[in-house]
Amino acid sequence: MSIFSTQVTQATSLIKGFQYSSDPLIDGRIPDGRWKDLKVEYNTFYPDLNAGYGYLRAPWNMNPSPYISRFGFDFNASIEFPSCYSHYEALQFTDMMDFYYGTSLDAHAETHTLAAGYYGCDVFDTLVDEGYIHDSLSAAAVCSQWSFFLIKYWRSGYVDAKSDCIVNTENINDSECGFICKSQYLNKLVAFIFPQLANFINTTNPNSADRWEDFICNDAIGAKGVFTGDHLESASPADPSF
Repeated sequence: MSIFSTQVTQATSLIKGFQYSSDPLIDGRIPDGRWKDLKVEYNTFYPDLNAGYGYLRAPWNMNPSPYISRFGFDFNASIEFPSCYSHYEALQFTDMMDFYYGTSLDAHAETHTLAAGYYGCDVFDTLVDEGYIHDSLSAAAVCSQWSFFLIKYWRSGYVDAKSDCIVNTENINDSECGFICKSQYLNKLVAFIFPQLANFINTTNPNSADRWEDFICNDAIGAKGVFTGDHLESASPADPSF
């Protein structure tokens, strides 16, 4: 099965990827073939992990689309499928734990990223306009890492995912959900991302920390979210190409 030809819909801009401003979120669904319009299941099994819109997705992926979603590829990084050499290298390990760790990286991870991609990186345009992110290329770099920050925040207990969110059926792109930030950990939100994003964001502005906290916790644009395709999160087996 090809996941990059007839099994995906291309974004309007191959440079910027799938955006709120130009691409309906449901365009990420599988458009044809055996798995056409395959829907994601509702979470009726794990009440402790019931987050967002109730779909069986990770608590850090607030995608309101009812469909298994693929957003092409990571437009910001030169990522390719694992090579024969990467698999050869993995087979040189003699320790089992080294093998497990090594295969999770070059021989494996890129496949998830390429199959899934990202949606909604233009939520960072406001921060570019306000001077908190240097430029559009920097915003793309921030976006490509954003889902991993959200994973860290949720797993560390810094934020809780909102639940019982309601999909805007008139315009699914306008659906909003987001996270509930825990006041005692607000400083950790910025302390974690600032060193890793130092090349892309303005860390010298005295208002930067407050603005980023607001973006993560309160901002309506931030609450719309950046979503990964289903292949790039803990519910990745839901994608039939897994």
